[in-house]
Amino acid sequence: MYIFSNGFGDASTAGIINTTMSAAGMLTGILFGRMQSILKKLIIPVSLLVGGLGMLLIFVIGSLPALFIGAMCCGFCMATINPAGTFLAANAVHSSISSLAIAIVTASASVGIFVSPILSNAVANACGGDITIKFLMAAIGLLGTALLAWVGNVIIDKNQSGV
Repeated sequence: MYIFSNGFGDASTAGIINTTMSAAGMLTGILFGRMQSILKKLIIPVSLLVGGLGMLLIFVIGSLPALFIGAMCCGFCMATINPAGTFLAANAVHSSISSLAIAIVTASASVGIFVSPILSNAVANACGGDITIKFLMAAIGLLGTALLAWVGNVIIDKNQSGV
């Protein structure tokens, strides 16, 4: 809808952008192990930051190239968050309940995926129905969550070091 309403193309353009997001996710998945070994505890905040910046880029610039770059950022974010969240959940609890922890993380993500369009549509409609506001809302949500994840890491590190 955003692509067509802004004159960037039609359904085939949207399909190409979705393919770009999937390709970025695939490449990220291939490189995930290396990225996690480099970023360690920062993998989730960095992933959310990249996704948030992608959404912000679409909101601020709003051009076809910005859509492609934003899609790549979101592909990176989604392909990083899923395994990182699962890994974190499995390692945060005793091994006997790791499958339960993974199930809770997966269920929580599914609830978010279900509720997100309901809330974003309601807010967008309250703001005059402009679809662009959804990109701003996504950017704020992702960047805010990245900040919370980073702060959480700092607090956990302080508690573990006994400072």
